[in-house]
Amino acid sequence: MYSIAIHPETNQIITSHNGKVAIFKLTNSKSEKIFEMKKGSQIQENFRIAIDQTGQFMAISCQDKYIRLRSTSNGYLFTKISCAEIISSLAFSINNSYLIATSGKFI
Repeated sequence: MYSIAIHPETNQIITSHNGKVAIFKLTNSKSEKIFEMKKGSQIQENFRIAIDQTGQFMAISCQDKYIRLRSTSNGYLFTKISCAEIISSLAFSINNSYLIATSGKFI
């Protein structure tokens, strides 16, 4: 599954596919950082990505029903949030007070 998030103010594009997250600059399309999402030795497929309004944080949902809040500068993991279902959509509220997640059963 592919996912993409764009943050025009910081000139960043963040993509995910096959358990890897890549951060690119809009100005030159070159990757700044690439890191893998792993749980132990198992690669975690990413489903959705959201960037906060400041461009400092990203929320990433994975197949293991967790949302991970990470730094966009280095991928540092701040916290993991357990969810009952796989997340189908992620967004930060306008003032960054809330992380909004939706889910649904996949058939």
